[in-house]
Amino acid sequence: MKLNILSGFLLPWLLIGSWLVRKDKQLICKMVPFGVLLSFVLNFWGDCRRYWLVYPKVKRGQFLTVMPFNLGLFPLLASLLVYCVQQSRNIGPFSWIMGFTCFTTVLEFMFVLAKRAVYGNGWDLNKTFFTYLIPFHVAYRYYLWAYRPKIGH
Repeated sequence: MKLNILSGFLLPWLLIGSWLVRKDKQLICKMVPFGVLLSFVLNFWGDCRRYWLVYPKVKRGQFLTVMPFNLGLFPLLASLLVYCVQQSRNIGPFSWIMGFTCFTTVLEFMFVLAKRAVYGNGWDLNKTFFTYLIPFHVAYRYYLWAYRPKIGH
């Protein structure tokens, strides 16, 4: 569990979170809560259907093993994605979403290779790709819907 807390919560907040707070504090306040919600919903769904197991394996409260990721890495990556799209003039949102999706899928694949997570019930890396693609897209659309300045208003 220490590795999960370190890699899923502490390092992301120290590296990504502290940098983003200096760059755009408002964005963190806007995006992290929605990112946490998305992450909790998806990880709860996957845990209930036994599509994946993140170690350490516990008898009760297996969802706690992904809690550091739900509160750290995943919402911060959603925030960083929006920041990158905001700052970029030459790269479109879809390219950023695909890049973040590929990066996160590779990170998870490394966790699987290190035997820190295992797939079950027919789950595989291709399905993992879509469980990152869709939430990153939803997070970006949420930002556009909720926070992007409306033209003419």
